Amino acid sequence: DENLDPNFDKNKPKGKLDSTIKKNSAFVKKLGTIKEAQKESLEKEFAGLNFGRYVAEAAAAIADAKFKSQDIDAVVSLCMKIHQRYEDFMEALFSSFKKKFTLSKIADDPAKHKIDLKIICELTVLGVFMDKQGLGILHHEIKALIDSDKEKFEQIAVVLSLLRFGCKSPVVPFL
Repeated sequence: DENLDPNFDKNKPKGKLDSTIKKNSAFVKKLGTIKEAQKESLEKEFAGLNFGRYVAEAAAAIADAKFKSQDIDAVVSLCMKIHQRYEDFMEALFSSFKKKFTLSKIADDPAKHKIDLKIICELTVLGVFMDKQGLGILHHEIKALIDSDKEKFEQIAVVLSLLRFGCKSPVVPFL
């Protein structure tokens, strides 16, 4: 995978990285509240952790969290860092988002739904999610938004916001 860190050998002992449950669990909790202002400190903290046993929990924390629009870059950046070191993170994050979208309804929290779709869009463009996976979720969710709202157009703001985001995003030049 081209996005994996070529300097990080998964078979090499991670002796200098901290594997303690306390520090890794605390970090997983922080992933549910990522803010742009915390980006550098979270990336620095992650650099010192041996996070291998907590990849699934980290993915679930990110997928379940309610982020704000201004925090998307920090979330995506941290996801990239985790993905570069742990190749199973992408699959865990994809599964967490997919499960969440299967279980939740768009009307439950349209603002969160919109932010989650933007995060998925960025992660797909940056190669964390394979095109087929990321575009599959985006297609399914946008189709569901449109199909569920053919008469009142109450969800049109979510669709337009996602399209507007894609047009303005420096990493999404094709929209």
